[in-house]
Amino acid sequence: MRLRVVFAVFLLFVGVAAGGDQAPARIHPLWTISERIDNSPELGFIGNHLVMKSSYGLSVYDISTGRLRWRQSPLMGSLRDWASSTGVLVGHFTVPSTGDGTEFIAGIDLATGRLRWRRDGMRSAGDWRSGGDPAPVIMVWDQNAGRLTGLDPVSGVTLWTSSECGKKKCDLSASGATRETAVIAMNEGDTATVLFVDPLSGRIRGRRTLPASDNVTARIHEDVVSVLHGETLSAYDGKGRLIVERGGCWNGCSLIQSGGKLIILYGDPHPVVEGVDRATGASAWKRDDLTALDVRAVEPSRIRVTTSSRPLQFSEIDPAGGRTLRSVSLPVDGQIFSRDPAHLYLASTWWPGGTGQLRVSSLGGDLGRQDAPPRDTWPDACSLPVPSSFRIQPSPVDRVTAQRCAFTDHRGASLSVTVAAVMSTPGDAATLMEQGEMAAQGIFIEGVGDQAVIDQDLPRRLTMRVGSLLVDLSTGDERLRGTLKGIAATIGARLPRATGAPKAAVPPVAGQGGPVTRVARTPLFVVDQPSDPVRLRSFTFGGKTYTRTDGSRTYTAGGAGTVSPDGAWSASLSPNYPAAGDHDLVRMTSRATGARRVIPTVKAPLGAVDPYWSADGKHLLMTIERPGADDPAGFAIIDPAAGKASVHLIPKGYRVDGRFGWGGDNEVVALYGRPEQESRMRLTAFDLTGKPVRTLRVRARPIGAADMPVSPSGRLLAVQCVREQHEICVVNRETGETIAHVPVLPNNLIGWYDDSHLIAWRIDARKSSAKVITLAGTDLRTLFALSDPGTSGSGLDVTLSHAPSLDGPVPPR
Repeated sequence: MRLRVVFAVFLLFVGVAAGGDQAPARIHPLWTISERIDNSPELGFIGNHLVMKSSYGLSVYDISTGRLRWRQSPLMGSLRDWASSTGVLVGHFTVPSTGDGTEFIAGIDLATGRLRWRRDGMRSAGDWRSGGDPAPVIMVWDQNAGRLTGLDPVSGVTLWTSSECGKKKCDLSASGATRETAVIAMNEGDTATVLFVDPLSGRIRGRRTLPASDNVTARIHEDVVSVLHGETLSAYDGKGRLIVERGGCWNGCSLIQSGGKLIILYGDPHPVVEGVDRATGASAWKRDDLTALDVRAVEPSRIRVTTSSRPLQFSEIDPAGGRTLRSVSLPVDGQIFSRDPAHLYLASTWWPGGTGQLRVSSLGGDLGRQDAPPRDTWPDACSLPVPSSFRIQPSPVDRVTAQRCAFTDHRGASLSVTVAAVMSTPGDAATLMEQGEMAAQGIFIEGVGDQAVIDQDLPRRLTMRVGSLLVDLSTGDERLRGTLKGIAATIGARLPRATGAPKAAVPPVAGQGGPVTRVARTPLFVVDQPSDPVRLRSFTFGGKTYTRTDGSRTYTAGGAGTVSPDGAWSASLSPNYPAAGDHDLVRMTSRATGARRVIPTVKAPLGAVDPYWSADGKHLLMTIERPGADDPAGFAIIDPAAGKASVHLIPKGYRVDGRFGWGGDNEVVALYGRPEQESRMRLTAFDLTGKPVRTLRVRARPIGAADMPVSPSGRLLAVQCVREQHEICVVNRETGETIAHVPVLPNNLIGWYDDSHLIAWRIDARKSSAKVITLAGTDLRTLFALSDPGTSGSGLDVTLSHAPSLDGPVPPR
């Protein structure tokens, strides 16, 4: 797993409170990943992959584990747009360095990021986000032929060409396709045209001519096409027949399908959510009481209408009749951008130090709580006890709601005070504050309310918590900059305060473990001690691998690669699939002598990915993938000392679910069985010749992300529980007996400390710490930690080592 510094993505699981007298689980993150963004990032889901695109490139993550699957190579050029199909991500790239702005379309294997095909001299036919997933055709503009062209996204071959728009030099604004229909939107001078196209033949089924606007956009929702032009949203069937039309879209409108209805969000400044009959276009119901920000389909009988982003509040509504099923308020901020019924994925952005950060979240804990006070019961901001030197502005320009009020002092200096949130408990308010934008880019300060944070880059903003209440203060007047903390302290002291309220988080690693060593040019702190049986050998950060010098606490930076636990070898992989007839390669470097070996693994079209070292450092395990296939084709064992690789493919009629992992120094484990007997697949052990030698007597999944899933004695194995999939099961390797259920997310496991303790990431809003944890789930102490709130350990590629291997002499260079 890899880590980048500036773009934070949180995944949290959505749960429902258990029955009986059990206390509801608090909202908590499952994993966090980090990456830079610009001012126009794009997010999307393709199958079980999360795709993030900005001007900095393209990143693809596995949403079930949070692991980075691959990142777009800068050598590919600048990614302008992307679309998806089965197993393939198609990108529109430009290469400014060539001087002529060369453009091309490329198909990239979704699982590995390796190039499948490339077509030069082509660009996307407008915005590709119009279609569904998977798209049966990708529409491009062939610059050489001057024609609209439909490409097969899997192979890149031409399916059809069209002379439409060839001589007119029209401005293509959007295109997309589903299995039912394809759409192309274009601006043509005084008018705009929308073409409804058969996706596989290119035959035009219908067309619509609309008044010209700055930008005509189109989206496909199953068999319905929505077109946004000017302030109007129009919905058509696949042949271009108008179903319904609504105005008031100056700030955008949206449409979804659910429960046999078209659900439309429109209206500015007073939003309306309306259900429309799909066949007739007649209005079935209308709601103007929701202050809706966004609407998403969850399942045929339920839609989610977001009504507030801080805190996150939404109503679940019956799409057939518009009736509210329940309202939910959660101690997080952000906007929903996925309709997955099992998870809530949220997105929010901030700009610390002028650098863009985007946080994406999926929430876990007690989603069923509905007891947070509704917004219309929050206190009026103008009634808050500000110092007597301030007066309410007679006609406050920024008083948009009762939760915001503008004040001025006797000098005319202005102050804005906002009731940011009122939660049901002080704990929920603290959670919201610690996960919010200000906590990520600010500094926590003492003496103001129960908690307070001030913006470190722009110290004219402050957020404080008093009990269950969050209050924001801001000023654009330089005369108030130095007094903002004092003003907030006065307000906080006069407000009712809950006793026993949570206090601000402590510094990341202060007072824990041994001496604290910060690794230069990284946010990593190392706190392990010589007495620890396991210590941090190496880690990858910012594209570089930092390796510990033996016998010291010093880490030196080198190239990208994964270092063996004994420090003897560094392995790096080829970034692309091998060409036809060639072998995939692993490059091994001896860290003692610097000697290099290139070891061939599998022959194209296969590829070897996901390297994991055995605990003794003698072998490297890799999963073999076939382009476009969901399941692994087998595994490879690389022996760096011998300079050889052994390849073991899964027999026909069998499959592996997930990845291969180590079950010991000489044993590989995977969930293995026949596809038609899914429920009978078992955790199976293979020897180093690829032969299945035994089935473990436990139904569980291997945790391939962990460095050492086998305990130091070799007696115990850490696996993902089957029923409690968000816990780790510790089992006896021989008997299959479950020794313990550890309340640690499997993806957060780093490895074993000793036979009685694990090492796992603990993540909060301000830090990520690698903790020594008992098998009962109790945190004991920190081994190493990441202090940067925009980064997280679950995306950090680390290698652990048994301590004696770190205390020997420094190897020669």
